[in-house]
Amino acid sequence: MSDLTSGQARALRTSCYLSLIYFTILYYDHLLTFSAEVRLFWSRRRLSWPSALFFINRYGALLGHVLCIIGEFMYSDNDEVCFTLHEFYQLYVGFLQLVIFGLCIMRVSAIYNHNRLVIGYLLVVVLASIALYCWFYASGLHQGAQLLRGRDVVGCHLMFPQSQGARLAVPWFGVLFFDCSIFVLTTAKAFRIGRQYPLSVVRALLRDGTLCFIVLFLANFANILMCLLAPPILKSMNTLLTTV
Repeated sequence: MSDLTSGQARALRTSCYLSLIYFTILYYDHLLTFSAEVRLFWSRRRLSWPSALFFINRYGALLGHVLCIIGEFMYSDNDEVCFTLHEFYQLYVGFLQLVIFGLCIMRVSAIYNHNRLVIGYLLVVVLASIALYCWFYASGLHQGAQLLRGRDVVGCHLMFPQSQGARLAVPWFGVLFFDCSIFVLTTAKAFRIGRQYPLSVVRALLRDGTLCFIVLFLANFANILMCLLAPPILKSMNTLLTTV
């Protein structure tokens, strides 16, 4: 990497290390929970909508990240291949976010007894998030981006200039607002039920769900900060974390 600047070499190493961490978490977690998945889901005769979304999210992440691994660690001097892989990944991320939206809406709908106002509000937020993503896609996925090239540089690493940071972050503001809405609705219900039934099983489920949404919120918030503040090579790096 002698033809890279010290900053580029450091950012490239960081990108590779983070990728290894994220991929390891994804596949190791799948192995840890596979037996529980077989016991709780595979034995069902009928496939419900929540179960279908669960399988799509779980195995979509496993299979979709295979191409991400190839793009991160393969050696390719073909710019078109790298840009195509990046475009696929952005579409893949958008698809997984829609599945996650569906799972979250089903959960909140259940704890609010399918209240139409709550469901309608969340659907409006989802549509707004989709609109932001469509604007981002239509404005050019690779606008201002350059591929990092140099001796022994492995993988497709796009560098986005600082001027593109805000544009990269725009779709994630919609996702973050959705997460905040889910968090507020779930927490409000948890406190209300907690006062009425201090030892309720539902309270424990709501508590665990709230913790899950906090993790999602922090991951997406970190993603926005990376888009705005990280070096050019790392601006889209944390997107991997939000899909793991």
